[in-house]
Parts: sequence; structure tokens; C-alpha cells
Amino acid sequence: MPLTTIEQVESYALITVEEFYDPTVQSFIDAVTSYIEKCTGRTFGDADTEASDKLYDGNNTDEMFIDDASEVTDVKIGDDVLASTDYLVYPANRSPKTRIILPYRRFIPGRQNITVTAKWGYGSVPDDISFATTVMVAGIINNQNSQDTDNKEIQSETIGRYSVTYKSGSSQAQDFLQAKEILKSYKRYA
Repeated sequence: MPLTTIEQVESYALITVEEFYDPTVQSFIDAVTSYIEKCTGRTFGDADTEASDKLYDGNNTDEMFIDDASEVTDVKIGDDVLASTDYLVYPANRSPKTRIILPYRRFIPGRQNITVTAKWGYGSVPDDISFATTVMVAGIINNQNSQDTDNKEIQSETIGRYSVTYKSGSSQAQDFLQAKEILKSYKRYA
């Protein structure tokens, strides 16, 4: 799921994308979306509507990190289905759910012996992730439009296989720095 739209990029960059250029800008959006998801280790967008299983290795502790889920519906250790009162899902009051804790036992060590049934996915695209995507796509477009490569006030940086360009000290340059910080705040470390 793309994390921004052509219309959002046009509005942010105060430009009009000609219809013939729409597929190119959409490819920029798709590339930045892929970059952000790889960088953060998360897949943003709507969560699954139906629960499905994922396997995890038992780690001999009472805590297990899982992929982003909007809802955990079942946990099994080997063939033993746990009652919903036998495990806690965290964070408790917001999504995505990323951790399961067993208050009274441990996840038995083993390979792919833990089955978690859940509605997988992060949920809706956070506004700040959409903003970061929009800023980065606008920077790619700026780079495409940049004719003055010798201008010392222009700064460029690489995002994946694309370059983004902003005028030094501009609000877009500040937004780009903010976008990088936003990505850091969503990075998945587990």
C-alpha cells in the first residue's frame, strides 16, 4: 500500500504533476514506500481482516516479540492451545501488538514450535509516516527538476537508488531531516 499520493506530493511541493508524468511519480512513491518499509522493518497500511498463523521459535523465556498485529486471537506452544487468560499481548492500549508475555510459564525452546494466530499488519498509515514519504518523494522530484548542479546552496542525499535534492536551509530541507527522524522512531529492533 503506497504511503502517500500524487495529490499529497503536489500539495506539499506546490507543483502540478502533468498527467503523462503520473506513472513516474507513482514509481517514486512505490520506491520510497519500499525504502521506508525496509528501513523501519514494518509494513504500513491496513491490517489483515482475517486471522492467520505465523510460526516462531521458542526462546525459553516468558516474552516473545512478534510481527506487527492489530489483534492476537490465539497462541499455541507445540500442540498446547493457551487460554486467552494464559498470555498478555502488548502494548495493551494501542496497536500494533508486538509482544506476548506468559505470566505463568515460558515459551518452550524449539524451532517453529510457537504458533501465533493474529490479524497481521500495522494498521492504518500513521500521518507522520505519510508526511515523511511525501517529503522524500518531493525531494526526488526536486532532484529530477534540478538543472543547477553546481549551486552550493543545493544539498542532495541518496534514498535507496534515488537522490533527493533540497535548497540548503529551506523548509523542505528541514522537513527532510524531520522525515529521517520519523523513520528512526518507527524502526523495529526486535
